[in-house]
Amino acid sequence: MYKGYAVYRFLDVNKNIIYVGMTNNAYRRIFQQHFTKNGHLPFECYNLAARVDIIKLNNNLEAKGLEDYLINKYRPRFNKRDKEKDIFITNSYGALGEFYSKMESWRTFRVLRPFHIPKQTNKLTFKENIIFYIILTIALIGGLYIYSKFK
Repeated sequence: MYKGYAVYRFLDVNKNIIYVGMTNNAYRRIFQQHFTKNGHLPFECYNLAARVDIIKLNNNLEAKGLEDYLINKYRPRFNKRDKEKDIFITNSYGALGEFYSKMESWRTFRVLRPFHIPKQTNKLTFKENIIFYIILTIALIGGLYIYSKFK
């Protein structure tokens, strides 16, 4: 388990980012502070979390900067601080924004429950759609022809 500086995020079952945080000890923060009865976030946040991802970093400066950038970029539901400030809008980061954007390489840290997998629907290919509409058009023309003969 990783025990150094990191930025972490909680994802819900639909892969929405619901919380972003930073730490100097990822293992302690995730396993001993979050997801316990003493966690500082609302119970709903922990209940909705499906996975925790982290980005390993070298120092506190990188962690704090990336955390602020990600909170202002994604506006997670359970982040209160920095959420209302528009000092750090993603576009106003300039070259620093590009730097932080390149740092976004998440690794799964803890899986709490599976993601929601949308039900697969069978879609027709373009060729199958063309054939379907040709047959439908022929059937409609034939139906109108037969209807006009019996009128």
